[in-house]
Amino acid sequence: GTLVATVLTLHGKTFEDVWAGRNTGVVLMWTPGSKAFRTLTGTELPGNNGIETSVDDREFYVASIGLKRVVTYSRANPSKPLRYAQLKEFAPDNVRMVGDRLITAGIIDAEPACGGAPKKPEDIRCPRGWIVDAIDPKTMGVTEVARGPAAAPYTGTATAIPVGETLWLSSFTADRVAYRPLKR
Repeated sequence: GTLVATVLTLHGKTFEDVWAGRNTGVVLMWTPGSKAFRTLTGTELPGNNGIETSVDDREFYVASIGLKRVVTYSRANPSKPLRYAQLKEFAPDNVRMVGDRLITAGIIDAEPACGGAPKKPEDIRCPRGWIVDAIDPKTMGVTEVARGPAAAPYTGTATAIPVGETLWLSSFTADRVAYRPLKR
């Protein structure tokens, strides 16, 4: 019955702060009977952007754009991170539990046609390729699932969900979803 949610940028914070690695967001929690959400102190990250809970509800995972990480916290004591998965070529735009793995996706940072990694909000609108990674929630080991080139008018990959032999991709900029066969 508890809800947890991420806040990407708190009042007075900017995307420039996110890309500079300064804390901009937080995780909020609401429990039944509470009148309001409360801040989970210790969950401040640069660009908290997506959250998922463990199957047993003992942990939760937060995507941090600015750190290019998916960070694990204890539900019992979220005051400090337990462990994290470090991503290399993209900032995670979301995270979802699919089976026994966390799946995260995002746009390629170093897209040559876009002048490299985003530094200003408008930079994320430039058509960029995408990457999808799977993360073992116990070890935080990262395995690439798929990647693809920029393919206008679809761009801005935000979420990936494998369904059977198909990978479905959502976007934060396009008015459509994309899909492609999964190579196994």
